[in-house]
Amino acid sequence: LSGAAPQILEDALLSPLVLLFIRLVLGVVGSSALFKVAPPPNFHIREFFWSSLQPSEELVATSLKGSPEIQYRSRFYGRTRLHDNFTLEINPVDLEDAGKFSILLVDTTGHMQKQTFELKVYDTISNPVIQVFTEAKDLNGSFETCLVFLTCHAASRTNVTYEWAGLGGKTGPRPKHWLMEAGQVLRTKLDPKEALQVTYTCTASNAVVHKSATVELRDSCQQPSGIEFCPLLRPCSAGRCSGHVRDAVIQWHLASLVRRSQKGITCHDR
Repeated sequence: LSGAAPQILEDALLSPLVLLFIRLVLGVVGSSALFKVAPPPNFHIREFFWSSLQPSEELVATSLKGSPEIQYRSRFYGRTRLHDNFTLEINPVDLEDAGKFSILLVDTTGHMQKQTFELKVYDTISNPVIQVFTEAKDLNGSFETCLVFLTCHAASRTNVTYEWAGLGGKTGPRPKHWLMEAGQVLRTKLDPKEALQVTYTCTASNAVVHKSATVELRDSCQQPSGIEFCPLLRPCSAGRCSGHVRDAVIQWHLASLVRRSQKGITCHDR
C-alpha cells in the first residue's frame, strides 16, 4: 500500500460498518472464479480493499482515489484481475485457493460496507468408466436368475457422487436393482431365459461438473457386442451359504472390484 493507504484504511475502520451475508462462489480447477460486488443504492465507492481471509488475512487488490492496484505480495499475484465493476477475478484457481474473501467498500462520505465471499473449488472429473461383472454359474446350471454388477468410476481429487439412470428395460419386464458402495456399484437380477435389452447410464458429478457414460446390455447375461463382461468370483457353491452371508461376501468382493477399477485394473489383469 502507498503511504496514504494505511491512514485511509484506519479512518474507514472508525466509520459505521455494514456487514452482509456471505456469498458463495464456485470454481473449477484450471478455470476462473469471479467475485461480483453488489454496492447498495446511492453508495458511491471511493476506495475498496480486496482481501483473502484464509489461512491468514492478506490484501489481494486495492483501489485508492480511482487507482486500482494488484498487490504483488499476495499469493494470488499473477492470477488476479480487477474489472471496472469492482469484480475480482482469479484465474486459474486450484484446490488450495478455497476459503473466504472479502471486500471493504468505502464511500465518499466515509461510510463502509464489507461483503464476504466463500470460494469452493472442485476438481475436474474424468469420463466415467463402466465395467460389467456377471456372477459365475454353477456347474449344473440350475440358477433361474443371473446377477449382474455394474461398477462406475471417475477420477477426481474431490468427492464424486454417482447416480444411475435408465433402470428399466426397453423390452420385457423391469428388472430389480440395488445400489451398493455409495452408488458406485449397481446390482441387478436378470432372467437368463429372457431376451432382455437394458440401457444404463452412470453420471459422475460434483457441484459444478457432470460427466456421463452409457452401457447397453442385451440378451440377459449373454456377452453383448462391444462390451466386456468380467466373471464375478462366486464365494459359495449352491446350497452351502445362507443368503445374508452370500450377499455379504459378494458385497465385499464388489468393494474390491471398485478399488481395482479405481487403479485402472481391467478384467484381464486378474
